[in-house]
This record gives sequence, C-alpha cells and structure tokens, in this order.
Amino acid sequence: MHRNLHKTIIGMGKGVISGGGSDNRDAYLQLSVTILAAFGCVPEIASSEYMILKIPLVLEIMSKESRSHVLEECYEFLYLVSSSSEDGAATLYESDGMKVLASQMPTFPDGSRIMEFAMRLVQLIVNKLSLATISNGYLSELTMMVATIVRQFAVLHNALKFEALHLLSMIFSQCPIQTFTVRIKVFMLCAGWKTAIGNIYLAETPIACKEKVMELLVYMLFIEGEDEPSPFYSVCFLLPMLCQITMEIEGCKALASSGGYKAVVECLIKLIGPTQIMVADNSCIFMACDTMMNLLLKKEQVRLSMDESTSADLLKALGYWAGNTDDLSIIMMASSLCALILDFTSEAALLNQSSFGHTSLRILSQLFVRSLAHGQESSDDAKAEMDLLEIVASGYSRWTDRYPSITDAVERSWIK
Repeated sequence: MHRNLHKTIIGMGKGVISGGGSDNRDAYLQLSVTILAAFGCVPEIASSEYMILKIPLVLEIMSKESRSHVLEECYEFLYLVSSSSEDGAATLYESDGMKVLASQMPTFPDGSRIMEFAMRLVQLIVNKLSLATISNGYLSELTMMVATIVRQFAVLHNALKFEALHLLSMIFSQCPIQTFTVRIKVFMLCAGWKTAIGNIYLAETPIACKEKVMELLVYMLFIEGEDEPSPFYSVCFLLPMLCQITMEIEGCKALASSGGYKAVVECLIKLIGPTQIMVADNSCIFMACDTMMNLLLKKEQVRLSMDESTSADLLKALGYWAGNTDDLSIIMMASSLCALILDFTSEAALLNQSSFGHTSLRILSQLFVRSLAHGQESSDDAKAEMDLLEIVASGYSRWTDRYPSITDAVERSWIK
C-alpha cells in the first residue's frame, strides 16, 4: 500500500507522466488527488506518518492549483488526514496551512462543499491550538478567515449556517480584546460588507457568551474603518446585537455607562438626517430606532443622561426623517422617540443650540400634531401603532409646560 501511495505522491509533486502533455499531467494530478482523498477515508491510513508527511506537498499543489474539483479533493484530503491525529493538525499549521486557507476561502462559493471543508479545517486548527498562538503567528490570516465565516452565517440558510455560528462562537469566546477583535472588525468594514450583514453572529450570540460580548462592547462601538472619521459602519454592523441586548436592563446599563449610546445616536443621525448615508438595508434604521427606544424607556433605571447638543441633533434628524412622509410607522417611531428625548431638555435650551433653530422646532411641533391626530383614527394601521401612541401621549403630558410652541401647535390642531 505504501509503495503505491509513494508512486502517486511522486507523480503529484513532479506532475510528470510518460508520453505526457499538459492534458495528461492534469488528468494524472486529478486522479492522484482523488486516490489520496480516498485513502484518507480509511482512519488507519489517514493517521499514518506517511500520509501526514504529504500535507506540505498537498498545500503546495493547492497554492498553484485553480481548478475547483482538484482543490476540493485536496481540501478533503487535508481534513481527513489532519483530523486523524494530533500530528496532522500540527503539521497543517506548521506548513503554513493558515496562509493557504486565508487566501483561498474568500474565493469559494457560499455554502459550497469546499467551503465546508475549509471551515472544518479552521475549526480543527482552533481546537488543537490556542487562539493566542494562532493570532500571534497568523493574525491577518485569521482575520480574513473569520470575515469569510461571518459571511457564511449571514447569507446561508442551511446546516452550514449553524456550523459557522459554532465556529465563530469558539473564536470570539477566546479572542484577545484589543488586538484580534479590532482587526476583525476593521477588516470586515473595509471588506465592503458593511451593513449588508443582517443576521450576523453577534446578533445571535448564545447567552453563555453575553458576558464576553459586554466586555468587548466598549471597544467594538468605537472601531473606525481606515477611510471613515467615525465608527458609523462598525455601529451598523453591531445594530442587531445592540437591539437584542438592550431588551434587557443589563444591556442598557452597558450601553449607557460606556457612553456607547452616543455612537448609536450618531449612527442614527447619519442614517436619517439631512446628510444621510445611504445603506443597502433600511432595517438598519429601525434597528437603531429600536435600540434607542429600548434605552430611553429604561432611562431612569440605567440613569441615562443625554446632553443638550446630542438631544438637539437627534431631534432635528428625527423631525427631518418623518417630516415628508405619510408612512405611519415612521411618523410614530420618530414622534415616540422625540417624546422620550424631550424629557432631557426644554424648548429654551434647544433654541440655544446652534444646530436647532425655530424651523426645527416648527417641524417637531408638526410631527406631534400628526402623530397625536392618528390617535383619533380607527384604521388597522393606527391600531397597530397604539403602543407608540401611548408613549407620545404620555410624554406630551409630562413636558407640555416646557415646550409652549409644541403645545400651542397641538391645541390649535384640536380646535380645527
């Protein structure tokens, strides 16, 4: 058996066959790899020293090979041999397997069999070696691979999605806070995915990982891409997670105490304000709104304070967003958020802000006129927004004395 294997490997390495030609060599290479992968299915052979010693040669072939069917056989061989023994995984790592994986994984089709083998190899390496060791030697490569795995979790709807989730959970539960995580986030932002990742791993972090996520939150919220002066895309990426964790008081406390809520406010302003940044998925807007709603509804419990400048800028953006639309969901979301924000300030204080003038106040007043008017309707759409209407009405009753312009506009509308 070993003698036959030896002949096969020698042929693979040299790519020579008598009576050759490129077609013959390609066919021989494919046959050789297929035979090797088949031998790897036998545990006793896969774990042999002889097969393990062929890992560097297969990696070399992979680095020069572009045909998907040959590469897939190579990946299958690597997985079968590397998973058969401790020495196999170590040899894969020591032979610069990380570099090959990092360079090729982004080119594989989403959800493909070769992607599955590649992910299993990453999982194998992470299982066998400490992440600290890996990140010290191959931080850039690991960053690229994690970005690809995040994409698999985002776009797939099959069993591989959950394998990606499990693998990401393993990696994120071990990652050093200020090195690996930051590099991952910046890479993903610069990779062009930005807000396209809707159902990302961080949004569905298992309860057991929540404590780790809270530790990382303050760092993740303020990560900036290379070409942006603020962490806008980083916050967009994190919005599904932020929306989820702020449903609980612990998440709101973490966001409030770290000052991270200001990053969410800035993100929301850029999404809906006059100089809005267009994103591929409008769900980002509502996730940002829901995050702020969760936080503002618990503001007394978490002792949230919002300064005049932040309040004025967000109120102005919300008024602009809802000012020219007939979409009831936008009108009610904007007005309910404004009703909660107005608890922090007063009309006089707002008008003292250079960014908030009488025009902004007039737009805000009309927003409350419109939202409170919908409370008199009996349509199905209006009934669906009753919880937000209650927030608006309750807020209006609390601060009406501090906002004479809003009160005057609302009362005049009632007279009409």
